[in-house]
Amino acid sequence: MQLCWLLGAGYRRKIERSTELTDSEKSNAYAALDKMLHLVECGKVSDFSMVLRGEIRTAHRNSTGLSAGEKELAENGFHFIKFKRNSALVFDVWNVFPEDEHNGEYHYAPFPEDLVKNPIALTCPEGGIVLDPFVGTGATCRVAQEMGRKSVGIESSAVYMKLAREGCNGNASF
Repeated sequence: MQLCWLLGAGYRRKIERSTELTDSEKSNAYAALDKMLHLVECGKVSDFSMVLRGEIRTAHRNSTGLSAGEKELAENGFHFIKFKRNSALVFDVWNVFPEDEHNGEYHYAPFPEDLVKNPIALTCPEGGIVLDPFVGTGATCRVAQEMGRKSVGIESSAVYMKLAREGCNGNASF
């Protein structure tokens, strides 16, 4: 399968270039990658992401609070995140283009609506409720609505609250 070959080549380069892995860990990572690619080719795994030691900062504060993935990363130097069919796949780089169609006229810190699409898709099922505690002009609530979610927005500014309500056509709770 062409896609598996391309995916494998990218991860092989990452392993090869890693300064965090020992030679032994690199060998183990190559072997584990081959096994994972085989699982994808056989249809047993839909897709995956391979994380190498040093690529991300782990969230633990002490050695007793490690998640299973963090333990595997610490012990082996790599960890696989397997994706289920039809699940959202998040990449290391998000291509989100800046936008401010109102030139800062309505809000001092507008953000592109694309910025909230992945987090909503990953954390809230269709029909679920998205909470935006700093709703501003309502971009998150508008996107949630477009994606088939309900939304609740909290805002201390009456001006922004009015803009958010108008932007959501009354389909969000504030």
